[in-house]
Amino acid sequence: MRGLLGEALSDRSQAAALRRNSQGQGRRMMEEIARRAVARGEIDEASVTPRRLDVGQAMIRQHFLFHGVPIPDELIVQVVDEVIVPLLARPAY
Repeated sequence: MRGLLGEALSDRSQAAALRRNSQGQGRRMMEEIARRAVARGEIDEASVTPRRLDVGQAMIRQHFLFHGVPIPDELIVQVVDEVIVPLLARPAY
């Protein structure tokens, strides 16, 4: 995998295509989820930062890169319960 990803990132057009196809939709989904949680009073709006919104997706992406598909539902639940919720429940520094 390292060789494949390294090759893709060293070729500017392939790297641009990779970024185009892997960014945007996931961030918009996380923003909407966070917006709803703020509206329900579950998290403070100040705790929602771009970096924090990227954490869950990065963990899922890493699992995909190293383990492939399918991504177990249990992993999604663990990422949300053990990482995202506690992270967004804490104030940003």
